[in-house]
Amino acid sequence: MTILLLLIQPLVAQRPVLDDETKSTKLEKARHLDLEVLKLYQNKRYQTAIDSSTVALKLYTDVFGENHLEVATTYQNIAEFQFNLRKYAAALPNLENALRIREKLLPKNHLLIAETQRKLGLLKSRLGEFGAADSLYQHAYRSILVTRKQYHPDMRPLAEDLRNLAVLYESRGKLPRAQQLYEQSYRIISLAIGYRTYDLTYLSRDLRALALLYSKRGE
Repeated sequence: MTILLLLIQPLVAQRPVLDDETKSTKLEKARHLDLEVLKLYQNKRYQTAIDSSTVALKLYTDVFGENHLEVATTYQNIAEFQFNLRKYAAALPNLENALRIREKLLPKNHLLIAETQRKLGLLKSRLGEFGAADSLYQHAYRSILVTRKQYHPDMRPLAEDLRNLAVLYESRGKLPRAQQLYEQSYRIISLAIGYRTYDLTYLSRDLRALALLYSKRGE
């Protein structure tokens, strides 16, 4: 058995060890591509942004290995560009990779994890996986409530996602769950007003939705 293992080991592919100069060169190229990608994104040239980000991803992986926050961010950027092109199936593994890396490297309730969970939840809802989307939103919701006093995150995107999911549940006749999601959306916006200036129409909209839902449920 020992002899067999010794024979097999040389066949196992290993990451080449890069010297500091090579790492520095690759990292500089990756940073330059990030700036290029930002301009492409601003000009809505999403496919070209995907192509450049894919090259940057390879460079970051060469320098840092797979489990690094720069790698996670690049995975998420690629997924966002694919999402904007409605390439939902292609975006899924990239967002899952981003979430896996961030969960491995960051504390449980870190806002970057919550951000990726929210984006993955939105993607799951577009793919019709509403239960999975709901679960991801709930993880993000709890993280934001835990960290809100310390970091004052922008909570409105999650509130919007929760409300959209509530509308879907309501349209399918799942009124109790829809009510819970409307209430969560309302709570997030109520808390956010304490830290930022938000349009009060967000609150009134959720209140109207809740009032209509209570009426449907006979409450």
